[in-house]
Amino acid sequence: MAHLNRAFGAHLVCVLTGQYEDPEGQAIYYRMPLGALAPVRELATVKETSMAAGISTPFAMPPASLIEAERSGLLFGPAVNKLTVMNYTTPAIVRALEWVSAMAPRLPHMYLTSCRDELVDKSLRLLRTHRTEAQVAIGMVGGYLGHTTAAARSLSDPGVHKQGPRHFDWPLLPHPEDVGVEAMLGIFDELIAEAGGSANILGLFVETLQERTGRCLDKASFAALATACKRHDIPLVAFETASACYRSGEGSFQSSRWSEVPDILAWWGGGHTGYIHTNARYRVAKPLAMVSTWDGDELSLVRDHHHLRAARRVDIKAASSALDGALELASKAGIKVRGRGLYRVMEAGARAQDLHQALLDKGVRLRLFPGNRLAVIPCLDSALESAHKLRQALGEIL
Repeated sequence: MAHLNRAFGAHLVCVLTGQYEDPEGQAIYYRMPLGALAPVRELATVKETSMAAGISTPFAMPPASLIEAERSGLLFGPAVNKLTVMNYTTPAIVRALEWVSAMAPRLPHMYLTSCRDELVDKSLRLLRTHRTEAQVAIGMVGGYLGHTTAAARSLSDPGVHKQGPRHFDWPLLPHPEDVGVEAMLGIFDELIAEAGGSANILGLFVETLQERTGRCLDKASFAALATACKRHDIPLVAFETASACYRSGEGSFQSSRWSEVPDILAWWGGGHTGYIHTNARYRVAKPLAMVSTWDGDELSLVRDHHHLRAARRVDIKAASSALDGALELASKAGIKVRGRGLYRVMEAGARAQDLHQALLDKGVRLRLFPGNRLAVIPCLDSALESAHKLRQALGEIL
């Protein structure tokens, strides 16, 4: 990284030795001259209606509070300094962390990660600290928890992405939408036995709303899984990336109003920060024990904070109802639609490619997933308008 920065004009300030508890460890400090920050004030007019990137871009237009923060200079430091959050804090970081932590009051301890895949790695580190003999993690068929790290790819179903096979031979539990709750629980018992017993299980990793298939755990199926995990003393890890930011219509997270609480709740806000909420049992209290290279970044924390504040004022129910009306046309055309709230997935089969292109020709962009699935993920602030445009386009195509 230092060589790359030097190529862009950075100059060496000093080299410190004996760093990181290593006599030969070095830390290189350098500075890079930067020109004046001149952000684009006027956003280009976009003719296309995008319903493909609502997770990474929760808002089509920045919330007014975020625009005001930029114009008053509050984002200058976070944008150009890029110091690691583990090394410093600011009032903006503290406010963001307090807000996000308050969204999951039943899981009072929180850790940050630098990306979505690290949500898996750090969750496993938390669990491994307490379950020192465990070697196996269990995922769910159709699940997607990332594909970059070995652990994330091993807990993701290879049928829902194109990034290669799993690294670890960890089992995947069938989804209750496919086999029913009772059959799922019976297979769960079998997987535990095959793994050598519950003591050898790090945890069960599930999405309450699957990002790549749209399959959902409802209140009853989640409660059944939670009860089974408690009976076997296996941690339950719930990923809510697709259902966070109030998108499911069930609160800040889909599981917010359910009586059963996971041991760990993890989600990615779309930027350079992921969030892990956990209970007291799986908290690692030793300072710096869970520190990773970046642990997120201030600009992403500020962005997520403003997005979450604005998302509370979005009428998710009205937008979801409009989306129901649009997708009813797909259902009548024989296309299976799954999902909840403002996150839906159409199983279009052999028609997926043609439908994707036909909608694009009408100015509506969906996200095409492997397995001939089309994801409908509108931005929260334009969801109602996007739903109407989708309905018009589908009415002309189907």
